[in-house]
Amino acid sequence: MQYSAYLNAAFFAVLAVLSVLVCLFGWKLGGYVEKAHESQKWFFQNVSHELKTPMMAVQGCAEGIHTGVLDPVEASGVILEEAEQMSDLVEELLALSRLESGQTNAEFHSMDIREVLYDCLRSTEQPAEQRKLCITPCFDGKPVLVNCDEVQLRRAFSNIIINALRYAKEEIRIECKADRGKAIVRIHDDGEGIAPELLPHIFDRFFSTRKDGTGIGLSLAKEIVSLHKGTIRAANDGGAVFEISLPLK
Repeated sequence: MQYSAYLNAAFFAVLAVLSVLVCLFGWKLGGYVEKAHESQKWFFQNVSHELKTPMMAVQGCAEGIHTGVLDPVEASGVILEEAEQMSDLVEELLALSRLESGQTNAEFHSMDIREVLYDCLRSTEQPAEQRKLCITPCFDGKPVLVNCDEVQLRRAFSNIIINALRYAKEEIRIECKADRGKAIVRIHDDGEGIAPELLPHIFDRFFSTRKDGTGIGLSLAKEIVSLHKGTIRAANDGGAVFEISLPLK
């Protein structure tokens, strides 16, 4: 029992550190945004919500284990899942901060962009199945080579695909082709699309169409695409469409 108490104390200490990190980076990043005061205020509210929900779940499970009400194996699974969610949020903030400061340590090499997309599809397969969504790849038969940092580019594509998972009704279609010296990737969902008045702001830092969103994922994707000397745009065409254009190798 004493060992369990030590573990709980250590775990909550780690969570406290993560919370401080998020607030510090949020304050730093907010300074670069127009209307900084409003953006920072909204950011703090959203990040606080994003952290509060999993922390409450963690606390509830820890108390359940401590009192013997919950099965330790099941409760620890919830704790790990919620901790991973918070860790992902902090990592997104760190990545955005590094891009802002130019300290990315990016490693560029020739890569078939289709392989990067296939990796993203494998990592999003489970959440797509849970929502009963079909993700359809429509790729060129030949390699589509770009000079890229594979880890960074995978993060950008994953963020866009995860965003599509939130709004798609039945299908997400991902296209990849080479066209006039560019690698073109289109991620198209069959949801309601993006309200026209929101399209100009969809990549703004801390802007989100969801009340509980932090507005980090798409802005980070844009920064990564820019790092690769590419462009990204959003449009509506029977749902939301995100098109990424990168120079071919």
